[in-house]
Amino acid sequence: MKTRKRFEYRIEQVIFDKGESRDQQLLDLLNYVGQEGWRVSSLVVEPRLASNESKIKVLLEREVDDEGEVT
Repeated sequence: MKTRKRFEYRIEQVIFDKGESRDQQLLDLLNYVGQEGWRVSSLVVEPRLASNESKIKVLLEREVDDEGEVT
C-alpha cells in the first residue's frame, strides 16, 4: 500500500549581528538545522524601516513518519 509523505514545518527568524558576516551567520543557522533533518523551503527578507538592518524568515520542512518521527 502506498503511504503519503508527511512533513512538519518550522519558521526561524534571523536578525543579523554586526560582528560576523551575514552570509556566515545564515550558513551557521542552516548547517545547524540541517543536522536536525530540516531543509529550507523558502526565505523571506523583511527590511527594517527604523534602521539599516534587515531580517530573514526561513521556512523549514522535514519529512516525518506516521508517529511523527523524523525519517
